[in-house]
Amino acid sequence: MNEREMRQVLELGDKRNDLLYPWLRWLIVFAAGSLAVLVSLHGDKPFHGIPGIMMKASWLLLGAGVVFGTFALYIEVWTARRILKEFVRRKRERDLNGVETAPRSPIVVTAPRVLRLCEPACYVSLLGAVVALMAYIVFK
Repeated sequence: MNEREMRQVLELGDKRNDLLYPWLRWLIVFAAGSLAVLVSLHGDKPFHGIPGIMMKASWLLLGAGVVFGTFALYIEVWTARRILKEFVRRKRERDLNGVETAPRSPIVVTAPRVLRLCEPACYVSLLGAVVALMAYIVFK
């Protein structure tokens, strides 16, 4: 991969991140708002049977979606921190040796697997919450 192609890959990655993280933020705000409204409007009512189970499941899944989404957003912070640490490490190495020992390459970091799995878990949780709310409406 030549330098031009490498720059294109980095630009595409930045463009993806510029779209993904605002999308996740919007989903988390929407889910948290939905959870707050549902609990405030239905929190004091006793639930029985399938509708009660579905309403409580939707609360649980909305909450889980918010938590998973928050951890998925943390990848943005984690990545920036790791890139900074690697940059400082390379700079110190270059300053100590007087020359750059490693070939010039972009700093690429991969988030831990558990954090990477939080994004799909957020989507699954929020989708499950929608299904549970639809089941509540059907069985009510």
